[in-house]
Amino acid sequence: MRHTSDNLWRDVLHARFRGQPTPLLVMPDALWTAASLWAGTRAWTKAFREVGFVAGDVIGCDLPAGPAFVQVLLACLWEGITFAPQCVGGDAPTDRRHTIIAYVGGAVPDQVTRRGVPLLVPDAAGQPPARLPALMQRSSALPGIALLAADDDAGAAIAFSAASLLEAARVAELERRLDGACVLSVLPWHRSGVLISDVLAPLLYADDLVVVGDTTLETALRLSREHPVTHLSLDAATCDMWRADEDGQALLSRLTVRIT
Repeated sequence: MRHTSDNLWRDVLHARFRGQPTPLLVMPDALWTAASLWAGTRAWTKAFREVGFVAGDVIGCDLPAGPAFVQVLLACLWEGITFAPQCVGGDAPTDRRHTIIAYVGGAVPDQVTRRGVPLLVPDAAGQPPARLPALMQRSSALPGIALLAADDDAGAAIAFSAASLLEAARVAELERRLDGACVLSVLPWHRSGVLISDVLAPLLYADDLVVVGDTTLETALRLSREHPVTHLSLDAATCDMWRADEDGQALLSRLTVRIT
């Protein structure tokens, strides 16, 4: 991966991940150092280039929360490709005027596969597939758009430029004081607010991002005992449910909690 400064994200990502031990991405059954995430990002970047994706293309991603999602996101930011996260198995949040150039994942909506959109399914290790699809068609790209994701409130698509996305991550860090933090992630990553506050900002500023992947209190409690969790985001309904549980209330009382 050649390091250049023509994309403002490249300097940030290069300094943060290349050869570094942190941030750690912690899953219930494994963990990835920054350096290992960077190696995966390099593999995805190479695959994108081999397929023929260019800056401004739109890649939909229906991967669940985890290392493959993170590596595809970072590879898109590095290449200037528009990243459009999906709710797994759900519809694209993109404006109908824009066509998804490719999907990364597995549970892709039928209407997408019928259109012949290239599909990249990660292997068991979250790496690009051994056989890459052919890029058969291309439509209008979105130059300058880094993220196209569902808005937290209305559910409509909201677009972020590279600069505005980086600034949003910085604002989230200032609001939550993530320097040295350990963030527990339980909310779906396809919403823009969660993606910025609970994924990008911790990856750029915190020490650890611990992924539960759902709002199961039992798993959250186990991971919080195994790791020095300091921050957590919850929706109001889940927060109320956890507070009704004695162990959940004890967990929330010692964390910096953000209600989405």
